Amino acid sequence: MGRHHIVAWNIVVLSLALVVACGGGDGGGGAKTATATRTLAKTPAPRASATAGAEPSATGAATQPGGQPAPTPAEPTQSDGQPVPTPSATPPPAPQPSDTPPPAGTTIAVSLREFSLALAAGTAPSGLVTFSLSNDGTIPHDFAVIMTDLAPDALPVDPATYQVRLSGLNLVRFQPPFGSGASVQVPVDLPAGNYVLICNVASHYQAGMRVGFVVQ
Repeated sequence: MGRHHIVAWNIVVLSLALVVACGGGDGGGGAKTATATRTLAKTPAPRASATAGAEPSATGAATQPGGQPAPTPAEPTQSDGQPVPTPSATPPPAPQPSDTPPPAGTTIAVSLREFSLALAAGTAPSGLVTFSLSNDGTIPHDFAVIMTDLAPDALPVDPATYQVRLSGLNLVRFQPPFGSGASVQVPVDLPAGNYVLICNVASHYQAGMRVGFVVQ
Protein backbone atom coordinates (compact mmCIF):
# COMPACT_ATOMS: atom_id res chain seq x y z
CA MET A 1 0.00 0.00 0.00
CA GLY A 2 1.32 3.42 -0.80
CA ARG A 3 2.17 6.06 1.66
CA HIS A 4 -0.77 8.22 0.55
CA HIS A 5 -3.19 5.37 1.05
CA ILE A 6 -1.98 4.78 4.62
CA VAL A 7 -2.49 8.45 5.54
CA ALA A 8 -6.00 8.44 4.08
CA TRP A 9 -6.93 5.29 5.98
CA ASN A 10 -5.71 6.79 9.26
CA ILE A 11 -7.88 9.85 8.63
CA VAL A 12 -10.95 7.64 8.12
CA VAL A 13 -10.25 5.67 11.31
CA LEU A 14 -9.79 8.89 13.29
CA SER A 15 -13.09 10.28 11.93
CA LEU A 16 -14.92 7.12 12.98
CA ALA A 17 -13.41 7.33 16.47
CA LEU A 18 -14.61 10.93 16.82
CA VAL A 19 -18.14 9.93 15.78
CA VAL A 20 -18.20 7.15 18.36
CA ALA A 21 -16.84 9.46 21.07
CA CYS A 22 -19.61 12.05 20.39
CA GLY A 23 -22.40 9.55 20.90
CA GLY A 24 -22.62 7.85 17.60
CA GLY A 25 -25.81 9.64 16.57
CA ASP A 26 -29.36 9.14 17.85
CA GLY A 27 -29.21 5.38 17.57
CA GLY A 28 -26.12 5.07 19.70
CA GLY A 29 -27.46 7.41 22.40
CA GLY A 30 -30.75 5.48 22.61
CA ALA A 31 -28.90 2.19 23.02
CA LYS A 32 -26.79 3.61 25.85
CA THR A 33 -29.92 5.06 27.55
CA ALA A 34 -31.70 1.69 27.40
CA THR A 35 -28.62 -0.03 28.77
CA ALA A 36 -28.47 2.42 31.69
CA THR A 37 -32.18 1.93 32.44
CA ARG A 38 -31.78 -1.85 32.56
CA THR A 39 -28.81 -1.44 34.86
CA LEU A 40 -30.79 0.74 37.31
CA ALA A 41 -33.75 -1.70 37.27
CA LYS A 42 -31.46 -4.57 38.24
CA THR A 43 -29.89 -2.62 41.11
CA PRO A 44 -31.31 -4.09 44.42
CA ALA A 45 -33.03 -1.74 46.89
CA PRO A 46 -31.01 -0.95 50.02
CA ARG A 47 -31.76 -3.41 52.84
CA ALA A 48 -33.08 -2.25 56.22
CA SER A 49 -30.47 -1.72 58.85
CA ALA A 50 -30.13 -4.45 61.47
CA THR A 51 -30.53 -1.78 64.12
CA ALA A 52 -33.95 -0.59 62.89
CA GLY A 53 -36.84 -0.80 65.39
CA ALA A 54 -39.56 -3.44 65.33
CA GLU A 55 -42.15 -2.94 62.63
CA PRO A 56 -45.84 -3.79 63.02
CA SER A 57 -46.90 -6.91 61.12
CA ALA A 58 -49.95 -7.20 58.87
CA THR A 59 -52.02 -8.22 61.91
CA GLY A 60 -50.93 -5.18 63.93
CA ALA A 61 -48.45 -7.07 66.19
CA ALA A 62 -44.94 -5.68 66.53
CA THR A 63 -42.20 -7.67 64.79
CA GLN A 64 -38.41 -7.61 64.95
CA PRO A 65 -36.18 -7.08 61.89
CA GLY A 66 -36.38 -10.23 59.77
CA GLY A 67 -40.16 -10.69 60.33
CA GLN A 68 -39.92 -12.37 63.74
CA PRO A 69 -42.57 -11.33 66.34
CA ALA A 70 -41.35 -9.05 69.13
CA PRO A 71 -41.15 -10.82 72.53
CA THR A 72 -43.97 -10.11 75.04
CA PRO A 73 -42.73 -8.50 78.30
CA ALA A 74 -42.71 -11.04 81.12
CA GLU A 75 -45.12 -10.53 84.04
CA PRO A 76 -43.47 -9.42 87.31
CA THR A 77 -42.95 -12.23 89.79
CA GLN A 78 -42.26 -12.52 93.52
CA SER A 79 -39.11 -13.98 95.04
CA ASP A 80 -40.72 -17.46 95.11
CA GLY A 81 -41.56 -17.31 91.41
CA GLN A 82 -45.27 -16.69 91.89
CA PRO A 83 -46.95 -13.87 89.92
CA VAL A 84 -47.29 -10.60 91.78
CA PRO A 85 -50.98 -10.39 92.86
CA THR A 86 -53.02 -7.57 91.36
CA PRO A 87 -54.16 -5.16 94.11
CA SER A 88 -57.94 -4.92 94.42
CA ALA A 89 -60.05 -2.05 95.76
CA THR A 90 -60.97 -2.44 99.42
CA PRO A 91 -64.79 -2.42 99.79
CA PRO A 92 -66.24 0.03 102.31
CA PRO A 93 -67.16 -1.47 105.66
CA ALA A 94 -70.73 -2.67 105.94
CA PRO A 95 -72.95 -0.46 108.13
CA GLN A 96 -73.29 -1.79 111.62
CA PRO A 97 -76.67 -1.92 113.35
CA SER A 98 -77.17 0.78 115.93
CA ASP A 99 -77.08 -0.22 119.59
CA THR A 100 -79.53 2.55 120.47
CA PRO A 101 -82.89 0.98 121.30
CA PRO A 102 -86.05 2.55 119.88
CA PRO A 103 -87.93 4.87 122.21
CA ALA A 104 -90.01 2.94 124.71
CA GLY A 105 -93.55 3.82 125.66
CA THR A 106 -96.91 4.14 123.98
CA THR A 107 -97.94 6.21 120.96
CA ILE A 108 -101.51 7.49 120.67
CA ALA A 109 -102.72 8.98 117.39
CA VAL A 110 -104.87 12.10 117.88
CA SER A 111 -106.96 13.75 115.14
CA LEU A 112 -108.04 17.38 115.66
CA ARG A 113 -110.70 19.00 113.47
CA GLU A 114 -113.65 21.42 113.72
CA PHE A 115 -114.89 20.56 116.27
CA SER A 116 -113.78 17.24 117.67
CA LEU A 117 -110.75 15.59 119.24
CA ALA A 118 -110.54 11.85 118.41
CA LEU A 119 -108.09 9.38 120.03
CA ALA A 120 -106.94 6.06 118.59
CA ALA A 121 -107.03 4.67 122.18
CA GLY A 122 -108.62 6.02 125.38
CA THR A 123 -106.11 4.40 127.79
CA ALA A 124 -102.38 3.79 128.10
CA PRO A 125 -99.95 2.29 130.64
CA SER A 126 -98.10 4.72 132.89
CA GLY A 127 -94.80 6.02 131.62
CA LEU A 128 -93.88 7.67 128.35
CA VAL A 129 -96.90 8.39 126.17
CA THR A 130 -96.39 10.11 122.80
CA PHE A 131 -99.44 11.88 121.40
CA SER A 132 -99.10 11.91 117.61
CA LEU A 133 -101.17 14.95 116.69
CA SER A 134 -102.63 15.58 113.24
CA ASN A 135 -104.52 18.75 112.37
CA ASP A 136 -107.16 17.40 110.01
CA GLY A 137 -109.18 20.61 110.12
CA THR A 138 -108.95 23.85 108.21
CA ILE A 139 -107.87 26.23 111.01
CA PRO A 140 -105.11 26.14 113.67
CA HIS A 141 -105.57 24.09 116.86
CA ASP A 142 -103.59 23.67 120.08
CA PHE A 143 -103.42 20.73 122.50
CA ALA A 144 -103.44 20.57 126.30
CA VAL A 145 -102.97 17.55 128.61
CA ILE A 146 -104.66 18.17 131.99
CA MET A 147 -104.55 15.76 134.95
CA THR A 148 -107.90 16.06 136.72
CA ASP A 149 -110.77 14.03 138.13
CA LEU A 150 -113.30 16.48 136.67
CA ALA A 151 -115.51 15.35 133.83
CA PRO A 152 -114.30 16.37 130.33
CA ASP A 153 -117.13 18.90 130.00
CA ALA A 154 -116.80 20.32 133.54
CA LEU A 155 -113.57 22.31 133.29
CA PRO A 156 -113.74 25.99 134.37
CA VAL A 157 -114.04 28.47 131.48
CA ASP A 158 -113.09 32.14 131.54
CA PRO A 159 -116.14 34.05 130.16
CA ALA A 160 -113.89 36.92 128.97
CA THR A 161 -111.58 34.80 126.80
CA TYR A 162 -113.82 31.77 126.10
CA GLN A 163 -110.93 29.54 127.16
CA VAL A 164 -110.42 26.99 129.97
CA ARG A 165 -108.66 28.52 133.01
CA LEU A 166 -105.48 26.48 132.90
CA SER A 167 -103.94 28.36 135.84
CA GLY A 168 -106.32 26.63 138.27
CA LEU A 169 -105.68 23.13 136.87
CA ASN A 170 -102.81 20.60 136.81
CA LEU A 171 -101.55 21.29 133.28
CA VAL A 172 -99.07 18.53 132.37
CA ARG A 173 -98.23 19.55 128.80
CA PHE A 174 -99.29 22.25 126.34
CA GLN A 175 -98.68 22.29 122.58
CA PRO A 176 -99.09 25.75 120.98
CA PRO A 177 -101.37 26.11 117.94
CA PHE A 178 -100.24 24.43 114.69
CA GLY A 179 -101.72 24.82 111.24
CA SER A 180 -104.01 22.78 109.04
CA GLY A 181 -102.39 19.64 107.63
CA ALA A 182 -99.49 19.75 110.11
CA SER A 183 -98.43 16.87 112.37
CA VAL A 184 -96.73 17.18 115.76
CA GLN A 185 -95.27 14.61 118.16
CA VAL A 186 -95.91 15.39 121.85
CA PRO A 187 -94.13 13.01 124.26
CA VAL A 188 -95.29 13.15 127.90
CA ASP A 189 -94.28 11.11 130.96
CA LEU A 190 -97.63 10.34 132.59
CA PRO A 191 -98.25 8.73 135.98
CA ALA A 192 -101.38 6.69 136.52
CA GLY A 193 -104.54 8.81 136.83
CA ASN A 194 -107.38 10.55 134.97
CA TYR A 195 -106.78 13.16 132.31
CA VAL A 196 -108.71 15.48 130.01
CA LEU A 197 -107.28 16.37 126.60
CA ILE A 198 -108.55 19.58 125.00
CA CYS A 199 -108.02 22.22 122.32
CA ASN A 200 -107.99 25.55 124.17
CA VAL A 201 -108.26 27.93 121.20
CA ALA A 202 -111.07 30.38 122.11
CA SER A 203 -114.48 28.62 122.17
CA HIS A 204 -113.08 25.34 120.74
CA TYR A 205 -113.43 23.56 124.11
CA GLN A 206 -117.07 24.61 124.37
CA ALA A 207 -117.67 23.55 120.73
CA GLY A 208 -116.69 19.94 121.58
CA MET A 209 -112.89 19.63 121.32
CA ARG A 210 -112.40 17.66 124.60
CA VAL A 211 -112.00 14.01 125.57
CA GLY A 212 -111.20 11.97 128.69
CA PHE A 213 -108.05 9.83 128.91
CA VAL A 214 -107.00 7.24 131.52
CA VAL A 215 -103.44 6.19 132.40
CA GLN A 216 -103.27 2.89 134.31
